[in-house]
Amino acid sequence: MKKYLIPIIFTIASCATSFDYDAMALEMCECLKPMSDVSEQIEKASKGSDTLLFKQLLQKIEIVATESDSCANLLYEKYGDIAPENEEKAQKALMKACPNVMKKMNH
Repeated sequence: MKKYLIPIIFTIASCATSFDYDAMALEMCECLKPMSDVSEQIEKASKGSDTLLFKQLLQKIEIVATESDSCANLLYEKYGDIAPENEEKAQKALMKACPNVMKKMNH
C-alpha cells in the first residue's frame, strides 16, 4: 500500500517559487490519514485472535487504498510535479503536517 502512495507524494508540487508546501502537505495528510488509521488497526488486530476482524480490516484497507490513491491523484492534478531539488521541502512539510502518518508510511 505505501509502495504506491509514497511516489505519488513526491510527484506532487510545483516548480513555482510561490508554491505552498504547507498547504500541499496538509491536503496530502488528509489523503493518507485513513490509510494510516486502518494500517494501525490491522497491526493491532494481527496480534489478537479475532480472525474475522482481521479479514474485515484487510478488505477495508483495499477500499481505503483506492480512495487514498484517488485523493492523491486529485492533488497531483492540482499541484503538478515536484522538481527533484524540491523533494526535501515537500518531505519537511509533510513531516511537519502529519509526523505520525509519515513515520508510519515510511516505516
